Amino acid sequence: MARKIIHIDMDCFYAAIEMRDDPSLKGKPVGVGGSTGRGVLTTANYEARKYGCRSAMPVFMARQLCPDIILTPVRFDVYREASQMIRAIFGRYADLIQPLSLDEAYLDVSHRAESGAALAQEIRQAIFQETGLTASAGIAPNKMIAKVASDWNKPDGQLEVKSEEVDGFMRGLRVAKLQGVGKRGQETLLKPAGIYKCFPSLNSQINWDAGGWSFTSVVGGGMTGRFRWIGRGNLCQKSGRSGRISMPWIGC
Repeated sequence: MARKIIHIDMDCFYAAIEMRDDPSLKGKPVGVGGSTGRGVLTTANYEARKYGCRSAMPVFMARQLCPDIILTPVRFDVYREASQMIRAIFGRYADLIQPLSLDEAYLDVSHRAESGAALAQEIRQAIFQETGLTASAGIAPNKMIAKVASDWNKPDGQLEVKSEEVDGFMRGLRVAKLQGVGKRGQETLLKPAGIYKCFPSLNSQINWDAGGWSFTSVVGGGMTGRFRWIGRGNLCQKSGRSGRISMPWIGC
């Protein structure tokens, strides 16, 4: 049975709820958090992101980038209530659900006869009809690629990467897109090794035992760390200082 994993990611979840509950905010740059003028943004809507505002950014920096940004207080009780409604929708379609936070989750719909793309579209429509919020989705044979794909057509879009399309999708993909590859990892591990984009290693050995690929490639000496991606999509678990990276794809 072919695996079908859907990654659902709500579109600027906290800010979207604030705009839903206060329609006068629509079309204006909105940041959630730091309404007292201190602290950091919890998130920002897409209008604010055009100016460079983002989550975890100090409020004073956000105001420098976007003087007209509207700051709203955090309302976690409202966000949790909306998240519970969304998870109830997930439960109609999948038994295996892995929530990552209030606003995103993996759903294993391998047991369903419908295509992953059709199910994702139906789930997104149900979310919008019942909560007034939009979501984006990625559909793929494993979690890692589903998560990358969910960001492809944001906001309010989706992308399916079928098994036979994985090689073409991954080839040339920026490593920064991969889950678990953060800014620090890029600076300290990948850039010194000249790794910027994904490509299949010439020394790779395809291994379907875990439902995916894995290989080890020497990328230089030093304490580069060892990373592994198990085929089910658990990417980049550091395990020692072997000077190797074990992943389905590496980059150049």
